[in-house]
Amino acid sequence: MPQDQRLRPIGTWPDTVTDPGQETGRNLCSCRRLWIIFSLTSLILSIMDRFLKTSSEPATKKRKRSINLSFLDKYGVADVSGKGVCVMCSKELAEESLKPNKLQRHMETHTNVAVFSEEARKRILHHCHKTLTKSQSILSRALSHKERMEMFSYKTAFLIAQQKRPLTEGEAIINPTLRNFCEVFEGEPFAKKITEAVDDATLSNNTMTRRFQCLAADLKEQILEDFRNSPRIALAVDESTDITSQPQLLTFGRFLKESSVAEELLACISLETTTRGEDIFSAIDKFFAENNLEWSKVTECSMDGAPSMMGKNIGLRGILSRKHPHIKTNHCIIHRQSLASKDMSQSFSDVMQVVIAAVNT
Repeated sequence: MPQDQRLRPIGTWPDTVTDPGQETGRNLCSCRRLWIIFSLTSLILSIMDRFLKTSSEPATKKRKRSINLSFLDKYGVADVSGKGVCVMCSKELAEESLKPNKLQRHMETHTNVAVFSEEARKRILHHCHKTLTKSQSILSRALSHKERMEMFSYKTAFLIAQQKRPLTEGEAIINPTLRNFCEVFEGEPFAKKITEAVDDATLSNNTMTRRFQCLAADLKEQILEDFRNSPRIALAVDESTDITSQPQLLTFGRFLKESSVAEELLACISLETTTRGEDIFSAIDKFFAENNLEWSKVTECSMDGAPSMMGKNIGLRGILSRKHPHIKTNHCIIHRQSLASKDMSQSFSDVMQVVIAAVNT
């Protein structure tokens, strides 16, 4: 073999080929190289084409679940600003949680509402939805300076009433206290704003009186609204005389509020003439008519043992049995205990006095 061919690197071909077999092998090797290059190029192009198609296609949007109006009656979920919100716990539910099975599971977590009948549950859910919508409408906008001052006076009146303090304390104590606070922190960034707010605040005796009246009217309407929405009602009636010898008729009501039993004072009615059973019934019936209350929801009426109350013919018990026979009447257990404790021995009487004092406090 010539010297130049022995020193040629492997895989290379001489410039001049004399053997036909070497020429054929060289052609086959070149075709194989071309085929490999073509295959790799095709693979790269297909990968690039697939990648470009994937990136150019718009992302598919998830289907947004609509909140059906029937969800409020079934699951207690309402549409608030385009989002599903539970009206019982005010919790905003995720998009994936708006499926019927998950809504039913969430409804079952509120065991205090789920145990009611369908009609009572709907009434409770609609009341919760109304309260939630009202609170959302108040928080959805910023309050003006005048509205903030009015809210401050209402909150102050509520604190005075809660502590059973005189109406004059707003102007005599609270307002000067705020001014002293501003004087002590004079020069601070917030002192000027507080001083301006104190100057605009009205805490006079007349203002507190009007605020008390508005709070009392609103509180009364809230109690009556809960009383109307309750499917069942129980009454407790007691007649007493105040220090001016004016007969006063106290009417207490026990009703279902959302998921619990509530007890509130419904009315304190002055009896202008006599205190017969007919007068007592007429006063309660007039109160029911004026406030759109239904006797059909009343299931029981408890009263003391006075003849005008427990009389079978002309007492309140007899009148109720004739006009509303579905109402059960009974002698109040507290009045019975009071009557029984009068004939106790001294040792039992001392124990009873301790128990009464503990209950009243």
